[in-house]
Amino acid sequence: MSSYLQRVGRAGRLTGNAFILAFVLGRGDQLPKIGDPSSVINGAVRPPATYLNAVEILQRQYTAFVIDQLAADGALPETQYAPKVLNDSEPGSFLDLVITSAEQHVDQHLARFTGAFDSLNEEVVSGLSDWARPVGSEARSSQLARTLLDASLHWNQELERLRLRTKAIEESLPELKRMAELTKESEDVSAHNAARASLRLAKKQAGQRRTEFWVAALERYGVLPNYTLLDDRVQLDVGLTWVDPESGEFAEEQRSYERGRSRAISEFAPGAHFYAQGLDVTIDAVDLGTDGERVRALAFCPDCGFARDLEEGAVVTCPRCSSTAIADVDQRLRVVEIEHVSAEVRRDESSISDSSEDRERVRFTVQLAADLDEANVSAQWYVDEVGFGCKFARAMTLRWVNLGRAGLGATRFIAGAEHASPLFRLCKGCGKLDREGDTNNAWEHRVWCRYRKDRSEHTDTIALTRTLTTQAIVLRVPPSMTVGDALSMPSLSAAIQLGLREVIGGDPDHLQLSTMAEPVPGEDVNNLALLIHDTVPGGTGYLADLADPSRIREVFEQALAALERCDCANEPVRAACDKCLLPFAPGGDVGSVSRTSALHNLQVLLQYRDGSASDWSTTEVDPGVQDPESHLEQWFRKVFKERVTALGASLKEIPGEWGVDYPGHAAGSAPDMVVAAPATRRRHAAGLRARGIGRPRPTGRDLHGRVRLPRVAGASATGRRRDEAPGPARSRLPRRRADVGRPAPSAGRRSGA
Repeated sequence: MSSYLQRVGRAGRLTGNAFILAFVLGRGDQLPKIGDPSSVINGAVRPPATYLNAVEILQRQYTAFVIDQLAADGALPETQYAPKVLNDSEPGSFLDLVITSAEQHVDQHLARFTGAFDSLNEEVVSGLSDWARPVGSEARSSQLARTLLDASLHWNQELERLRLRTKAIEESLPELKRMAELTKESEDVSAHNAARASLRLAKKQAGQRRTEFWVAALERYGVLPNYTLLDDRVQLDVGLTWVDPESGEFAEEQRSYERGRSRAISEFAPGAHFYAQGLDVTIDAVDLGTDGERVRALAFCPDCGFARDLEEGAVVTCPRCSSTAIADVDQRLRVVEIEHVSAEVRRDESSISDSSEDRERVRFTVQLAADLDEANVSAQWYVDEVGFGCKFARAMTLRWVNLGRAGLGATRFIAGAEHASPLFRLCKGCGKLDREGDTNNAWEHRVWCRYRKDRSEHTDTIALTRTLTTQAIVLRVPPSMTVGDALSMPSLSAAIQLGLREVIGGDPDHLQLSTMAEPVPGEDVNNLALLIHDTVPGGTGYLADLADPSRIREVFEQALAALERCDCANEPVRAACDKCLLPFAPGGDVGSVSRTSALHNLQVLLQYRDGSASDWSTTEVDPGVQDPESHLEQWFRKVFKERVTALGASLKEIPGEWGVDYPGHAAGSAPDMVVAAPATRRRHAAGLRARGIGRPRPTGRDLHGRVRLPRVAGASATGRRRDEAPGPARSRLPRRRADVGRPAPSAGRRSGA
């Protein structure tokens, strides 16, 4: 709404006439606008939020406060441009004066800064104090000093990188010019023109760094607060070339665009298409630093979100979930934190035309690795008999890992999930995407790259990462909501976001929900859990209050009430609508959420009995993973889906509670079991008979009145003997590691009987 009003206010300034047309997408959080178009032009403008208890924002504000105090006292030299601030940190320099004052007068600065606030969380104040104080009497030992010195280091590295690039281009230009004049071939002429454009871009960027206002430079490195307060930016540099149709002369232009890292991890990945100002730009290079200095090697746990920088030493066992598979070579990835990407395109080839009505969208596999360190868990509680629990982590490291184009490449396990991961094969010299393996082509490099004319390739296979350390809540739910049910977790996640909106009174734009593999003490497998995390670095402090049982229960109750009164409750053909769950569908996949599924899960978590919720009885002692439903029923759903899909059948999941029965004969046959939906009483025979194994007899019923299978010696839960050769469509029961296809345990363990 605010964006619309800004644009309307600017319209018609030249002639007094204007026509404004508002477009909205038919998916995601814009779906409610489809149902209520007038809200686009006649809605409420929400004021920007300020998060006083956000640790990293306070750190940046505190640094600005110290600089302001020095400037007010006349202790800082007058300066305008970044080199005077970031060029060095020698005694008497700008940085030295700031660090010295911040460390020598830390008590005075902290008292005056925190005294300007009406109230600040004590834990936040303590954390700010630890960050600002030096270690003992050692100079420049505070984390504040390290932040300023790192900014100076990175600024000088950027300039040095641009200097080396400029030198390489200038050295290559004479030969490129000679070849262009000699052969007159388009490839050589284009290479010469591209080199000229790259030289101008490098000089322009170096000039911008030297003439950048010093405050803007410190904002860019996260030292001072910027206007967004929330997300660091990633820059895309586009070198645009064309031949002027009138003069026939070569022309070039440099353009730069920015995106927050949360979006750039996929939108700015190599091979992605970026559309702006009438251009279709294919991103083709990542800044790897001088001689690949920004590339690191990490070991990722296959079963949880832990990762270790191998420069800190090798890891044999995961310290979170005790998995030894983290030591496997396949778990090592070379990664680069996405900060700067580039593209070089010809304007005539990249201009958007009418050849296609849709934009080309390249899908990438981005896996979240959420590292839950028990040392950072400051509160936890669990509900008896439900299998539900909550942990609040005052600091959690979240890594989003872009593993390359979706559906391609060899598979690997990261953070409890299995993905095809082709990764990105980039040139070690210039960072350009290598498109043809085993062959080195000049067009696969920037014209200034030292490997451009080599016979052999010099590539590095990497993954892109985005890292955020912030506050988070981990919600443990029963496995019956996670195993073999594709609707359950997305629907519950969307319902919780709906409940947060009802409780907060607006969209919780600083909170995001996802799933993660939660290591459970005393369990040999990890549990799939819901993750609510702050998008603000360091956290805003809101989740610390939300982690209370009464607040979580209020969110659930508000979500349940909103779903019950939603208009789509009277429309059986609609799984959900734009007024309830669809705006919060994960990834915009509206087919993954169901109002009925969300209602059922909320009623289970609220312990509904006889139509009303029961009070929670909580404990702080972790009881482990609990679930009233048998493991066999859970894995039956999963394996049944996998097998019918492997046989070529189309499968549509309809929400509802299913049960298993053994009726003897049905429809003239003797099935092993019958799967029934109680709401409709429709019954489906499941032919899982095994040769040589009689029909199993029930041994009892679980809490839901459903039967349990006996343990049959020598048989798997799919109804075949372990020593029997598997058929072409055979599915194995995976271990319950966040619902992924890991190797199966023994038949007796997986039976759940």
